[in-house]
Amino acid sequence: MRTRGFDRARIRELIEAVDKVYVEDSLAHRVFGSPELRTLGEKLYHSLDGDERWLSQLPPRGAVVRISAEAGLRHLPWELLAKD
Repeated sequence: MRTRGFDRARIRELIEAVDKVYVEDSLAHRVFGSPELRTLGEKLYHSLDGDERWLSQLPPRGAVVRISAEAGLRHLPWELLAKD
């Protein structure tokens, strides 16, 4: 098991991106295949992956990512997580 931290500025940036695309633009989350949602999913992935690229190194199946409530990230739409 490995642990990775987030700095507060990065958390605020992610929350702002979600608020702009996922919350404010209600049409974007109703449209399947929305490019805005794809971009948001990639932003979430790359933020979670970090400079260490630790998420990219996980096995493709069977990995579990646990997000601490204290980090302020738990409510983000992780179901959108997308790589490339």
